[in-house]
Amino acid sequence: MLTGLGVASLTQSPAPDFTLTGSGADWVPFVVISRTGGKWHEVPFDYASGLTDLIDERTVSGRLVEAEANASGGAAGPETYAWYRFSGRIFVPTVPPGPAPACSAAALDRAPSLRPYGLPISLEPYLVPSLSYRASPAPTGGRWRPGCRTARRT
Repeated sequence: MLTGLGVASLTQSPAPDFTLTGSGADWVPFVVISRTGGKWHEVPFDYASGLTDLIDERTVSGRLVEAEANASGGAAGPETYAWYRFSGRIFVPTVPPGPAPACSAAALDRAPSLRPYGLPISLEPYLVPSLSYRASPAPTGGRWRPGCRTARRT
């Protein structure tokens, strides 16, 4: 169901971009319509499942869009998040706004294990790499720890 029509400046087109949002049980359908290339069209995202015009949107910040992906298909997740920017033709993954986290062996050793936060052992096989953060097994003991940012640049 369509719940919102917005005006944005995501593609740097001379004409404004329009965003359409909807509502779902546990997702927010989101489409960008732009006049890039001289005609109005939906702008695709290089999303988790490949090129698509429809994503699960979390937020828009400036010229960036944050999307959610739920690889498990369960309503409770786990979800991963990725930021997108317009590349001139499509929206592509990019580095999240804000400072980059420290990414060193010492920083990862200091990172808390996810198990104390109630992560059931049965969910560990479903942790999937995200374009913005990834969970990775620690070198010892098989404990899961948050990893470093792994955004793809294009």
